[in-house]
Amino acid sequence: MKIYTKKGDQGKTSALSGENVFKDNPLIEASGAIDELNSILGLALCFIEKNSIKEKIEREQTNLYILGADISSDIKDSNEKRLKPEDINKLETEIDIWDTKLPKLTSFIRPNGNKSSSIIHYARSVCRRTERRVITLSKSREINKLSYKYLNRLSDWLFIIARILNN
Repeated sequence: MKIYTKKGDQGKTSALSGENVFKDNPLIEASGAIDELNSILGLALCFIEKNSIKEKIEREQTNLYILGADISSDIKDSNEKRLKPEDINKLETEIDIWDTKLPKLTSFIRPNGNKSSSIIHYARSVCRRTERRVITLSKSREINKLSYKYLNRLSDWLFIIARILNN
């Protein structure tokens, strides 16, 4: 099987639903942002030495695949795997635990530090953009409302991880 199909040479692609849409369609934009975020997290794994954090990032990479399928599927199809409140609760629990172990923030911090922390800060900013793309998509298509909450919490979670990696 060839990698290239030439089907996208006219600026269109097939969505998961089978629908043929332009590549700048809000669904493709949101899906692409999710893919970019997942790729940056994969890059970050190359620089992170703490296995406990690596495992959690890999868990969220899986959740990003679920999110991608979630926004691409018909919301009425209850057989599809969707993000669930437990996915968000897990992030919140980890944020709360980790935050108690870090120095109290008294000012804004720069998104820098060591390589792993800097890449996670970059992932956090891409996560924020991904959230904006998903919100744009929601204006033209009904999607799982937990998608916004998940991405919002994920960016907070990434912020805490960046701080951990710098300490």
